[in-house]
Amino acid sequence: MFNFANRETLVLIAVLVSLAATYYLYTEMKRQKEDIHNVKTFVSHKLARSPAHEAKKQPKPKPMEEEVEEIEEEEED
Repeated sequence: MFNFANRETLVLIAVLVSLAATYYLYTEMKRQKEDIHNVKTFVSHKLARSPAHEAKKQPKPKPMEEEVEEIEEEEED
C-alpha cells in the first residue's frame, strides 16, 4: 500500500484524527449549549414582558362584604 505506512504509523495517525474530532465535537457541543441557554433566557425575558403575563400579574379585586352576603343569600334560595 504505502512504503512509509507501517502499522504503528497508521495507529498514531488514527489516534490523532480521533483526538482532533473529539475536540471539535466538544467545542461544538459547548457552543450549542450556550446558544440554547441564550434562547431560553431570551424567551423567558420576552414572556415576562408580554401583555398576557402582565394581565396575570394584576390581582383580582376582592368583593366587598355586602356583595359576598348577597351572593350567599342567592345561593341559599
